[in-house]
Amino acid sequence: MEIMPSAQSSYFAGVVVVQVADVIVHKTRRVSLIKQGFGNFFLNFSIFLELALACFLIYTPVISTALSFGPVPYKAWLIGIPMAVYLLIFEEVRKLFVRWRPNSFIGQELCK
Repeated sequence: MEIMPSAQSSYFAGVVVVQVADVIVHKTRRVSLIKQGFGNFFLNFSIFLELALACFLIYTPVISTALSFGPVPYKAWLIGIPMAVYLLIFEEVRKLFVRWRPNSFIGQELCK
């Protein structure tokens, strides 16, 4: 079963990509990502550290063997991008609705 370690690594890479998207879109509850920007050094460093740690776990031979990870082609890192884009669009629409109707019942529920 030589394909199983590569499949596990690909899944792990997809989860990491979606986690990066999740931390980016959940920086604020109301302010759009475009207005907020990427000025937070610690958040940017933690994203870089997460990606570096994932690469270290996947591509270091001794550790990848211990974790049952296998070699991953670059396309495997792209697996999580559709979900990340969906998450980004959903959160931006939610934030837009909260800004439009902040005092409505739905606007208050979406902002909790």
